[in-house]
Amino acid sequence: MHFKPGTADVEPWLAEHYTVSDDGLTYTFYLRQGITFQDGTPFDADAVVFNFERWWDADNRYHRGRQGEFRFFLLAFEGFRGDVR
Repeated sequence: MHFKPGTADVEPWLAEHYTVSDDGLTYTFYLRQGITFQDGTPFDADAVVFNFERWWDADNRYHRGRQGEFRFFLLAFEGFRGDVR
């Protein structure tokens, strides 16, 4: 999901849609099928988990980047680390 350019409207992107549980604590994203990275690796739930793990863990060998590169991600998700599956 991402914001439609120039608006605050959310539209599909790598997820076709999402649902929110009645209590508002669980978001389920339905990923697009058939998407691949430039090297042919499939975009799937494993790829999403891989990225969350590298963004969170500064010791992850794939975390590389400038200090603060993942600041927005950490601001949005750091407090929920144990809750993301």
